[in-house]
Amino acid sequence: MPNTYSQQETHILEEGFNAIMRTGVKSFTVESLAGRLGMSKKTIYKYFLSKEKLVRKIAMFMTSQVEQMFNKIRENEKNPALQFIKVMEHIAKFASRAPVQRMAQLKTAYPEVWK
Repeated sequence: MPNTYSQQETHILEEGFNAIMRTGVKSFTVESLAGRLGMSKKTIYKYFLSKEKLVRKIAMFMTSQVEQMFNKIRENEKNPALQFIKVMEHIAKFASRAPVQRMAQLKTAYPEVWK
């Protein structure tokens, strides 16, 4: 699935993911995200109508990013053993950015997003 977000939306989603992974979803605020991005909350709400919708889009965006990377590996690497190694390397890299505790917070704070 290709990325259908504008450059500004992508920037918001990437930094939103980083913020959630740093502080946890319970401490994540649109105000702090806006401050980190150097934009107003109003600008963020122009793209994402609520914090819950923003968190949902962040989760969907990151899932899509991982899926795209796996597809790219599958297309570019024909050797199944090397495909496996590259996928595992990517999973390790992603896991280092996404601590399990932070992901568990998402499940408890936003169970509908987790589904």
